Amino acid sequence: MPNDFWGTVGSPGLSLSGEPLAVGLLGLAAGLLAWAFVSGNPRRVFRDMNRGQWALFVALAVASFLLSQLFPVYLPWANPLLRAHPTTTALALLSAAPYLLAGVALNVPAALVIGLLAGLGRALGQTGAPVDLVAVALAAGASALLMRQNYAGRFFAGLRRPPVAGALGRLILPLFTALAILAGAMPTAGFYGAFDLALFFGLWSVLPALGEGLVGGGITSAVLWIAPQWRPDRGLLPSPLQRSLQRQLVAAFLTFAAVVVLLSAGVAFYFAARGAERALAEQMRLAVSAGAAGVATRQSDLSAALARYGADPALAAADPAAKSAALGRWQADTGFQSIRLVDETGAVVTGAGGDLAGELSAAERQLVAAAFNSGSARWGSAEMAGGTPAIRVVVPTGAGGPSGAALLAGVDPVVLGEALAAVPASETGGQGLIVDAAGRVLLPGSAVGQWSAPASEQRSGRLSAAGGDIYIALDPATGARQLVAYSAVPGSGWKVVAIVPHAAILRRALAIIGPLALLLLAVSSLFYGLVAALGRDISRPLAEMSRASRAIAGGGGLERPVRSEREDEVGQLTLAFSQMQRALRQRLDELSLLLSVSNDVAATVHIDEGMTAVLQGVLRGTGAAGARAVVRNPNAPAPLIFAEGPAAGSLSALDRPLLLRLRSVDELAYGSADEIAAGLAVDAGPAAALFALPLRPGGVFEGVLYLAYRQPHYFDSDERGLLRTLAGQATVLVQNAHLFAAAEGGRRRLAAILASTTNGVIVTDPTDRVLLVNPAVERAFGLRATAVTGRPVIDALAAAEPSGALAGRLSLSQSGAGNPGDGKVELEVGGRSYLAGISTVYSSKGRTMGRVAVLQDVSDIREVERMKSDFVAGISHDLLSPLTYMHNYAAMLPVVDDDALAGEYAEKIMAGIERMKRLVNDLLDLARIEAGLNLQFDRVQVAEVLAEVAQEYASPAHVAGVRLMVAAPADLPLVVADPMLLRRAITNLVTNGLKYAPQSGPLMLEATQDGDEIVIRVADHGPGIDAAEQAHLFEKFYRGQGAGTGYRAGDRAGGAGLGLAIVKSVADHHGGRVWCESAPGTGSAFYLALPIRGAEPDRVY
Repeated sequence: MPNDFWGTVGSPGLSLSGEPLAVGLLGLAAGLLAWAFVSGNPRRVFRDMNRGQWALFVALAVASFLLSQLFPVYLPWANPLLRAHPTTTALALLSAAPYLLAGVALNVPAALVIGLLAGLGRALGQTGAPVDLVAVALAAGASALLMRQNYAGRFFAGLRRPPVAGALGRLILPLFTALAILAGAMPTAGFYGAFDLALFFGLWSVLPALGEGLVGGGITSAVLWIAPQWRPDRGLLPSPLQRSLQRQLVAAFLTFAAVVVLLSAGVAFYFAARGAERALAEQMRLAVSAGAAGVATRQSDLSAALARYGADPALAAADPAAKSAALGRWQADTGFQSIRLVDETGAVVTGAGGDLAGELSAAERQLVAAAFNSGSARWGSAEMAGGTPAIRVVVPTGAGGPSGAALLAGVDPVVLGEALAAVPASETGGQGLIVDAAGRVLLPGSAVGQWSAPASEQRSGRLSAAGGDIYIALDPATGARQLVAYSAVPGSGWKVVAIVPHAAILRRALAIIGPLALLLLAVSSLFYGLVAALGRDISRPLAEMSRASRAIAGGGGLERPVRSEREDEVGQLTLAFSQMQRALRQRLDELSLLLSVSNDVAATVHIDEGMTAVLQGVLRGTGAAGARAVVRNPNAPAPLIFAEGPAAGSLSALDRPLLLRLRSVDELAYGSADEIAAGLAVDAGPAAALFALPLRPGGVFEGVLYLAYRQPHYFDSDERGLLRTLAGQATVLVQNAHLFAAAEGGRRRLAAILASTTNGVIVTDPTDRVLLVNPAVERAFGLRATAVTGRPVIDALAAAEPSGALAGRLSLSQSGAGNPGDGKVELEVGGRSYLAGISTVYSSKGRTMGRVAVLQDVSDIREVERMKSDFVAGISHDLLSPLTYMHNYAAMLPVVDDDALAGEYAEKIMAGIERMKRLVNDLLDLARIEAGLNLQFDRVQVAEVLAEVAQEYASPAHVAGVRLMVAAPADLPLVVADPMLLRRAITNLVTNGLKYAPQSGPLMLEATQDGDEIVIRVADHGPGIDAAEQAHLFEKFYRGQGAGTGYRAGDRAGGAGLGLAIVKSVADHHGGRVWCESAPGTGSAFYLALPIRGAEPDRVY
């Protein structure tokens, strides 16, 4: 009994076939499944599954096996063959849902595994075929691939729908069903019988397969509607067909050809099969009817003959030999195999023929008894030795014959077999049978056995007609389908049966559609070749254009030629594309040229370099013979002229006419030499065509740019546009050159000012980074402008100014209540004093641009102030001392009675007055010399002046313990000098030596010629001067504390510190110089160098 809960078989199990074809099919299917599983990269996809996906996988695996046969729905087929076959008997509506869910929510390998479990359930509970394990798994994999493909388009979107994917994938089952039937039935039923059986059950199994796929897909769609997260969006890709026009054409044709061929072949096969089936059925009906009539007629004839023989008086003779002879004569004449005379008890009286037996068999006895009972002829069969049936007929003897007797004749099968000649056998593989009332097969002898009439449900309604019924049944020996028709023989209860294999219809149909199919295939192949060639012809230029377009999009491809010899729309498109390539190449060349020229113009501010690039660009872009540019020179009356090209030099005669004409027009274009001569009123020279444009930066006419050809030339719009653009570049260049010249002049002036000023300048930007430092700051801070520019001001000045006072005031970020920024600050850097004025820099819109600091070196001012303070203190002391001295002596005069003492006091007072007089005179002399007042120059012999001074101070020198020595050649050149000032300078040097180096030996007064100078040297052998004080010796009011000729520690000599300052002032006013060479302990030497000047005799300066 079928199990209505799970499965359709009573005992689940697998039926393994040992047929080589079936085993090979199973192996092929298993290999295909293994390949599909490995192709899905199971190791990676299973490794990437999370816990939730693994839980779903396990749940679907269990559900797949259980639902594969749960609650099968039996199909109410009218055909008992379909009801009996396991693949068509029932629907497993839930079997496809688990593996479809796995294909959507998991991956293809998971769907294959779950499909394998569903196939196991199907094989165990329904079909018993091992190949179904693999078939269902492959169906699951195919459905998963269809649902997981992400190609764009309505067609592929439809394939992704679970009902569609489930139904299409499920079609693998009918295919494997047909292959399994073919492989299993071929050894017994032959190829055509197995193919007919496979085709029948394979086609009819499509319906349940589609139903299971659609129901499973519907369940999957419902689950995804509830849980859409199980189907993530994987995006869309273009389908393989969309990437090639030739593929689309070929695919469209192949699809059309396949549909046409299959539809034509299918329709032809259907109608051929239907026609052949009906013709064969009609033939069978006629054959069995005619056969039955023939058997009946032959039986009647043979029965009548026996009846005539039974009435023959010879049978009533007493002589047995006479009876036997009569029987033998009749047997030979009528073709009976044997004739026997039997009585009512079944005893054989006599006989004749070859199959006589001593006694009648039980069947023969029954047949004799039936004949005696009915009183008429009876036909039957008896089994002979070896089980071969024998045909018997019994006819009771009539009047004239022996009473109570009958004739039992053995009929030759050939006599009745003639009635089977109309049964289609040889050409269809069918056979005709004659069976008796008991169903024993009498003819042909090769078909010994029993024959059972088909059941009424096996009757084919579409093949049966009024003339007889046709049945379709399975051959019990081979399992193949066969057509059965039979007809009863009147009067005997026998039947004439016609059995034809259903494969005969397949043969006839294939014989009809075979040539048609071959013709369709040949025509389709021919058209495929034509379509493929047409597709190549169409797609090749399109593909070349596509590759060229991609190359163009990638930055090249303009040099790739695209050719087509077609004259249709594709050829016209190719030609247009080639023209577009050339135009685009020309545009790109022009753009490249313009970019190159623009870069060259942008890379320079020098008009000569930029204009050369522009003119060379004009020549490259047009192929002209020469190009010239004439530009106004803002710094000179002559214009700037630039020329490029072999003919450019000979075009100079056109410069002035073009300058005059283009002041009032926007452009000039002349296509021939006559036009040039007429338009410019000059000889065109080598120019046969000319195009000129004005240069108007800012709307102001600044020059012209023009080019010329040696041959007549037409200037089209593209060329004019290119030249206008290049002229625009030249205009920008001229404008930039003028702006740069103005800016560069201002920059140079500013740079010169900043470089020459002794004040340091530091500028910062809004981010507190150093923007500019001038050389004065570099010298003062020991910095390099290149090293600090761009650095934060705090970091840049940290080493030079550790206090950070200046950097803090310059920093905008540190400005605040405690750091106002703007103002002045004093700082000490490198031992010198600076006064820095800081100001914030604002733009015209009031935005803060940074800060600037101006540093003034006030070290000398501070030193002068110190020296003035010292001078005031010294002068005060020097004036106060003699005043006090004189006041004391003057106060004592009234009380001194001694005239001699009073005279001494008076002399003392006069000495103090003299001392004050000398101090005042020195101040007056220094002021007069520095002011250049009352200076009288004359030619002076230095040697004479030295001798006079030495003679004048010989006595004070003797008193000081010093000996004056003069060394001066008598032929020394004359110098132009103020004699009094020169004498005063030498006197000051001598008196310093006497004052600060007493008792030191000789004091040398020398004069020598050194090039264009007379060098006067006054050298002593005193204690010498420190190097630190030598730099200040010639400063006003300076009186040091060091040892040496100038100063001596612990014994400050009197004086106001003006003597050497007067010497320096004398040297400055004579264009000379003064310096000192000294070292502690080696004495000091003072030098006064005066230039040798040529002067007219007796001229006073």
